[in-house]
Amino acid sequence: MDQRDPTRTAIMAELDSVAAEATDAVGVFMAWPRLLETSARVLRSFGEAGRAMLRDHPILAIARECPAANHSLARPRGYSGDARLIDYLQRHESVSEVLEAATPRGRAILNWTLSLSASEAVRECHALLASLIDQTAERVDDAHVLSATAGHLREASLALDAQSIGRWVAMDEDAETVDEMAESHADLPGLVAVHGGLARLLARPMTHGSFDLAYATGLTQQIDGETVHRLASAMFRSLRSGGRMLIACLTKDLPEAGYMDAYMGWCPPLLDGQDMRTLLDQVPDGPGIRKRVFYGANGRMVYGMIDRPA
Repeated sequence: MDQRDPTRTAIMAELDSVAAEATDAVGVFMAWPRLLETSARVLRSFGEAGRAMLRDHPILAIARECPAANHSLARPRGYSGDARLIDYLQRHESVSEVLEAATPRGRAILNWTLSLSASEAVRECHALLASLIDQTAERVDDAHVLSATAGHLREASLALDAQSIGRWVAMDEDAETVDEMAESHADLPGLVAVHGGLARLLARPMTHGSFDLAYATGLTQQIDGETVHRLASAMFRSLRSGGRMLIACLTKDLPEAGYMDAYMGWCPPLLDGQDMRTLLDQVPDGPGIRKRVFYGANGRMVYGMIDRPA
């Protein structure tokens, strides 16, 4: 877009106003919602050109004072939405030193980010996983669990009965993520940390064994739509009798999606309820098979669940 374009000039003036106000914590919480609205509008109207415009302003440097945004834009593991970003959204102890080194304004932007509906939905999802793990451990002795997109497996720290899981296969496509997962949960007697493994699971669903609970919640830009559909089918085929599978994804109507794109470089796959139903339909209906689609508390995470009959 031409530097003299009146639309560009107006957008730059909006960004100037946000930057001028966001000089301290109170200013961030007052001004940053306007940045969220501007980002959504500009990206909706101008696409990639709009993203370039939003980043061609000094406010990008202010946004990068936020440790989560800076990490996500830097993509140290080669892709956005990695397990470390999720650690920031949970304020996990593994990022405490980085948070302490951040500017006060950067920490304020992070705190504002943690209040967004996507961040709340991510934290709620981990709480739900912990509950499902505990429920599975109570239901089945020596239960076997599969986490197909495990990240750092932080839900294991929330589950009260994690130590009771007989075998916990946790897969991730990123080697550094798998190393940290294995180190963080070295006390889990049943943990089998697997680098890669997704291709083998898709080709031969029983290659890692059979499971009482299988879930995939860390969907990233690394996993395309066709792979997600195949993953749903493979996970179900790996279930034992009475087993359960869960897939979770942020929703398409995410109001902060524009901000996440422009100032975090984070564009996770987004689904709606119908998309999730289509995903679950990769598993043919049959006697006793129960399929459910539901939303989290704030409506920003959609879940698909299938129960295999006992």
